[in-house]
Amino acid sequence: GIERGIEQGVQEGIERGRQEENRAILENFVSVRFGELDSKSAIFISQLSALSASEFATLLLQLSTLSVDENGVKIAKELLAEKVLKIRFGQLDERLTSLISSLLALRPEDLELLLLQLAQLSVEELLVLTTQLERNTGEVQE
Repeated sequence: GIERGIEQGVQEGIERGRQEENRAILENFVSVRFGELDSKSAIFISQLSALSASEFATLLLQLSTLSVDENGVKIAKELLAEKVLKIRFGQLDERLTSLISSLLALRPEDLELLLLQLAQLSVEELLVLTTQLERNTGEVQE
């Protein structure tokens, strides 16, 4: 009983360490490649630390092929958002794909709150919440 608990604790600690290392690598890579890391990118990156080693390597490879101009930065953010949605929902249908630009339009604090709830949300709930938050963002900016 106790040994099994200790073993499980050690494994969880190792996994948390791996995830933290992935987050740090991805943050450093994005900031070195594209310049200063903005708050939205950092929010998405914090959600991506649970990627498997192969998914993580694929993401780094995809990011490394992007241009370092404004368009490359835009595509990088879209790619990060897409990966977060894929982790949660598996395959992306057109509703989720079209949601990426809406997520990127949210205020950082709204995006962070939404992503913290993501594990409990269905696609429909995510669409409704994002639309509500987008309206709030629009009202604040006007």
